[in-house]
Amino acid sequence: MGTQNFRAPRKGNVPEDQSEGYAKFEGRIGSLLEVGTGFHPELTGRENVYLSGAILGMKKAEIDRKFDKIVSFAETEKFVDTPVKHYSSVIYVRLAFAVAAHLDPEILLIDEVLAVGDLAFQKKCLARMEEI
Repeated sequence: MGTQNFRAPRKGNVPEDQSEGYAKFEGRIGSLLEVGTGFHPELTGRENVYLSGAILGMKKAEIDRKFDKIVSFAETEKFVDTPVKHYSSVIYVRLAFAVAAHLDPEILLIDEVLAVGDLAFQKKCLARMEEI
């Protein structure tokens, strides 16, 4: 995420000359910065849910519990066992977002990722963010 993108939301809250520092966090931190990070084109949707979930910090048992919700949210039930290289870019992003959106973090960092997919899916994403 670029510096300008990071500064824009906090303008008015932090002086312009304060561009560095540190923060200490306790708890689970999730991010929706680069949807699809960790997805491998040769793996199926199912395998990528587990891979991406693990990269994002989810335990296998947690992914097992949430798997049906993730796939249902992404509306990819029919082709979850197909390699994602055969997915359209919209379906790919839907599944990637669905994994990240089911992290249940205490702190969530969000970039422009909610501007993905069709209008109905964007509304679904925003509703999910309200739940989190």
